[in-house]
Amino acid sequence: MATEINMPTEESFRNHINMVLSYMLIHLTLTELEELPELGLKEVLDPKIAKRVFDRLAICPRGKPMRLTLDEALMIYSAHVCMNKLLVSKFDETITPRIFESLPDGHKMKSFQFFRSEMLDINSHFIRNNEISLADKKSLHHLKNKLAAIVID
Repeated sequence: MATEINMPTEESFRNHINMVLSYMLIHLTLTELEELPELGLKEVLDPKIAKRVFDRLAICPRGKPMRLTLDEALMIYSAHVCMNKLLVSKFDETITPRIFESLPDGHKMKSFQFFRSEMLDINSHFIRNNEISLADKKSLHHLKNKLAAIVID
């Protein structure tokens, strides 16, 4: 039987996951279009799993927990780590404006500095929480090694 994990039901948490997945799907699309280098992220981010979670998140009833497989939980973890690496790189200037396009005028996240600091802060908390909740999974240790090997300038 596959390991399943409940995703918290809070709306702000879902919105954050949606933002992270959008950011990483934009990166993967720009990589496919050869507008950005691959950077080794395909080793740790499966676009099919990311899209599946993104789509399921959109249709999951608000206030109801969303069950994740271990693969989905690990992919979300990877997305947070990779996004943090990209946010402090020169590649963020190509990805973040595409996120801004989907936000309404005047949205507080439409400021580069606010967006970066807010996402880095929340992502860091998410990463720590997931390292604790998935600590007994050998696949997390393996994934952390792969993620540590990815260096983005």
